[in-house]
Amino acid sequence: MNEITYTPIIKLSLINSIKAWLSKITSFVGFRNHGEEYQQAVIRLLIVSSATTMVALYTENITPTLYFLIITYPSVAILLLIHARFNTKSSTKRQLFSLLADVSGTSLSLYLTDDVGAVFVGVYLWLVIGYGLRYGRAMLIVTYISSLIGFI
Repeated sequence: MNEITYTPIIKLSLINSIKAWLSKITSFVGFRNHGEEYQQAVIRLLIVSSATTMVALYTENITPTLYFLIITYPSVAILLLIHARFNTKSSTKRQLFSLLADVSGTSLSLYLTDDVGAVFVGVYLWLVIGYGLRYGRAMLIVTYISSLIGFI
């Protein structure tokens, strides 16, 4: 019996189509053309969208304060994305504002969501490492102190 298997060709074709799709998306978004703050803003928007969806789906009692957070933080993320897209020059003020938004959003999410919010503890570490690697030692220290204050 001659059995012909096309699995490797299909897998290779699927991988190539996924690579092409990702290339089109990054080209459309302009991920490499607008600097690190824009890249961070895109990632922030993706993470915030995922987190707010998770909170909305898994929190039993959504209070008005939580609704406010679910609406406000993604709005701030969108505004930071737009600002970083059209103002590509690095801005310390924008970095500090985004740091404040990230840490306060994480802290409020942790406070308001009880058991579901336990996942937000890891976001502090992500923020400290991310800001430190992108913007240097001074931002690492500021993020660390802000996260510590936000957690307490």
